[in-house]
Amino acid sequence: MAEILTIGDRDVFLVVDLQNDFCPGGNLAVPRGNEVVPAINRLATKFQHVVLTQDWHPRGSSIVCVLAWEAAL
Repeated sequence: MAEILTIGDRDVFLVVDLQNDFCPGGNLAVPRGNEVVPAINRLATKFQHVVLTQDWHPRGSSIVCVLAWEAAL
């Protein structure tokens, strides 16, 4: 089912956590994580307002997150 999206002057394109850490070779690499970048770049040109957010992931942070999750269970 195809849907038509109408983008207005007050709409915002929000990109959450797009960063090198999730691309191949990054601290928290996701296989083929870099493949979302061209689609995001294309969509961003359609909006008057684009907001990008990110945090950071020092080496070894995924281990800390897993340990904290297991401790919470």
